Amino acid sequence: MTCEVWEENINALVDGELKGTEKEKTLIHLEKCPTCQKEKEILLLLKRGAASIEYIPAMPESLGQEIISSLKRKEIPQTRLKHAWPLRLSLVASFGFAAAMALLLFKTQFLHKPSREPSLSWILAAHNEYAMSLPLSQTELALPGSEEIQ
Repeated sequence: MTCEVWEENINALVDGELKGTEKEKTLIHLEKCPTCQKEKEILLLLKRGAASIEYIPAMPESLGQEIISSLKRKEIPQTRLKHAWPLRLSLVASFGFAAAMALLLFKTQFLHKPSREPSLSWILAAHNEYAMSLPLSQTELALPGSEEIQ
């Protein structure tokens, strides 16, 4: 057995709850194991310390009733209740709008299936973008109707 298994028996031994063969086995283990001996010493010190406390005040029997009655006396201010419904209404409206937009986006995504072939406008836009990226030649740079001055 590992020392972790003996921990419960050591606690019971210190409390005086261990009897019979379990007590004998635990005492034999304590003779051989310095870790468990230290654990026993610590538990004995704690037990002696707890026993030396002279007075621990008891909880008054009426404490529970006092707490409940003080909670009942506290009321929610009426001003908070008057202004609560606009907030709730705006939250409901916001969630409704968000749900409607999500549904609209969901439907348009699945109802409108783009064709695999590019449209003519897409081809022209791509061509124009490519053409605008090319450098201009000298003749293209010259303004129409202007002649070269020599």
